[in-house]
Amino acid sequence: MCLSNATTPSEPRRSARALPWALCALMLLTLPACTCGQDQSVDRRGNKLDAGPEPPKQAPVVAEEEPNDSPSKANTYTLTTTGPGSTALKPFEGALTQAGDVDFIRIPAQPDQSVRTLRVEPLTEGFDPVILWEEPGNRQNLAAAGEAESALNLTGAEVVVGIAGVVPSGGFPAKYRVSLTRSLYGDNLEIEPAVDDLSGTLNLPGELQGIINHSNDTDRYQVAVPEDSPEGGALRLELQPPPRTAMKIALVVDGVELESFAVPASKDDQTSPAVWPNVALGSQQGKIEVVVSADQPQEGVEAAYTLRALLHPPLPEGQVLETEPSSELNPIVLQPGKTTVTGYLHSPTDTDVFELDLPKTADGDSPLIFHVRLQGKGVDWALGFDAPDLEDGALSLNKAGVGRDELICNRVVPGGKTRLVVSRAKVSARKPPKRKKKKGKGKKKDRLELGKEDPPNTNPVGAYTLIIESRQAEGEEVEPNGELTEASLLKPGASVQGFIFPVADVDIYAFEVKAAKAKPENPGEAKDANKKDAAPPTPELWNDPPPVETTKLEVLLQGTRLNLAIEVVDEEGLPVAQSDDSPAGTAEKLRLDLPEGKYFIKVRAGARRSSCDARYTLRLKTL
Repeated sequence: MCLSNATTPSEPRRSARALPWALCALMLLTLPACTCGQDQSVDRRGNKLDAGPEPPKQAPVVAEEEPNDSPSKANTYTLTTTGPGSTALKPFEGALTQAGDVDFIRIPAQPDQSVRTLRVEPLTEGFDPVILWEEPGNRQNLAAAGEAESALNLTGAEVVVGIAGVVPSGGFPAKYRVSLTRSLYGDNLEIEPAVDDLSGTLNLPGELQGIINHSNDTDRYQVAVPEDSPEGGALRLELQPPPRTAMKIALVVDGVELESFAVPASKDDQTSPAVWPNVALGSQQGKIEVVVSADQPQEGVEAAYTLRALLHPPLPEGQVLETEPSSELNPIVLQPGKTTVTGYLHSPTDTDVFELDLPKTADGDSPLIFHVRLQGKGVDWALGFDAPDLEDGALSLNKAGVGRDELICNRVVPGGKTRLVVSRAKVSARKPPKRKKKKGKGKKKDRLELGKEDPPNTNPVGAYTLIIESRQAEGEEVEPNGELTEASLLKPGASVQGFIFPVADVDIYAFEVKAAKAKPENPGEAKDANKKDAAPPTPELWNDPPPVETTKLEVLLQGTRLNLAIEVVDEEGLPVAQSDDSPAGTAEKLRLDLPEGKYFIKVRAGARRSSCDARYTLRLKTL
């Protein structure tokens, strides 16, 4: 205890008495503080006196565990968020230890409806990572060496991916980091890899963005058709490819692929969409799927595209839209009468089949005739005609050139089921041979030179219009009538309308001239001639034979812009008269005195001239 003196020291002794007081103050500072009312389990710094060693902190990454060189041994990537409320997951880190090494990672399914972005980041300088999808040959390598490889819209279902890559010399071990980021699912996203073979849903109307991000990548979408879709309407699909990339689009209905066609790669940044405008909708249509792929995809080529689903614009009233599928087994049924069809051919092998159940004509009725016009731009069209009267099968018409109309004029049909098939003309593999002179002495020989195969039409959509008319023939020519045995009957005093089609067509009409009844000069003499006692006439062999009775007729041909000619022949085909003096557009006329017999009128046009629009009128009258 520190004590103080009551007396006041003298000045000389003050420094000696100050020393004990300094020592006393130092001792008070070094004494422990009073612990009255304080927690005895912690020290004065707040640390627990009886606590064990502090537990280690949680690792910031998920570490690779060997062996993981096959899908069955894949490491499970534990999906742990980096913090409360975060959508980022803790990364996975591993390393490739030698050439040919592959690390497989199993990413478990997510319970929520979300997608993920997979990112593989190289941690070793110069390392070029590669993502392996599903099959060993499906490789994604879009980024360059030293850059991260990313896969967008990874499915929420369980998926196994492999990590491989190109490692620079002496770069082992090649370290990498795999990270996942979650985002909410959207209907306009492609899903990788496909779930149940589907890469997503394409709403109608709507669009989505997809990407061909690895070799052999194929994206398959199911079209969500609203229940209130118009009956008889059509789905219009548009695929917008990226520049300089060839792609393919295919249509699948109820698991059956209808057709596929390629979109050629553009030479610049301007691209044209591939269009499939007429997929049938309605209660009779099944599940519709669209398959998108790249033409000969290569590793390291990224092909981002846009896929749209729209409704085909409505057609004018009375017109019919050709919808897919249309085939021999599933033809489009049309009603008799006059019908205008808007149709499309999607590839060089596509065909559209139409069927009409025409009424049968009774005995004595006018025959049923058929008019067909197939027109469109930029395509060499072909028209198949299959009617009950064709004994040798369907009639194939391909007489017009590219972009010109294919026609059937005044074709007689007996009624029943008649089919029309629209297609493109077949590409010829051989061009007309050329004659080449062989150099050198000796006899010249001809050598056939084969041409290269004609390039196919690359237009993915060939739009056409098909006009079909069926009606009873009233005052019209009826084909075929190009032979004497097929000639149409033309009575004196009647007229008929017709066409000269196709080129070199000849229309033949038959008519008869009956003998005129001779009238006696004196009726009384004729009565006396019937008497029994009348003397028989004496033949006078040296006199001229009696005159032959004839009928005066006029044949008039008019009303066409073609330069037509008429010819009259007898029953044996021998010429009687002809007229080809008038210019095109003016009438041709013949006046005849014909004896009793059967005759034929032939109507023809000049060389290489025909028309299914230029109608002529032929009249036969007695003068």
